[in-house]
Amino acid sequence: MDLWGKSMLSTQRAAAMKPATRALVAFIAGELILRRGFTKIYDYSNGQSYSYRTRITEYDVEVEDPVRNTTLMAGGAFGKHFSLTHNAEQALVEINIAGKNFDGEHAKGPHFKGWVKDKLVTLKEGSDQFVFGLMN
Repeated sequence: MDLWGKSMLSTQRAAAMKPATRALVAFIAGELILRRGFTKIYDYSNGQSYSYRTRITEYDVEVEDPVRNTTLMAGGAFGKHFSLTHNAEQALVEINIAGKNFDGEHAKGPHFKGWVKDKLVTLKEGSDQFVFGLMN
């Protein structure tokens, strides 16, 4: 928080997250909520699917690109709050989980929020809404 009670991340934000980053955030939120070992997510807005390899413990989150064998996003958990670093973008991503709902901030994008129902993840970013399907 800054002196005016605003998030420090909000002063650095740009327009929207990149589609691959948005899919990654939706995937992580969905997997953190459901904990079912998903490995893929399908983005209904652009028809692309993304594959990931994950390691989630009580205290750590690590998501890798299985093709390039590189860490995409990793960080720590503090209860239901996850503070992650997006390695390629060198950006902090904060995700809070509350039941089947989530919200958070991306240092280079707007605030986001969403929910999980069955295997569908809905993510709202600003006034835009995106739907993703979790897959094994």
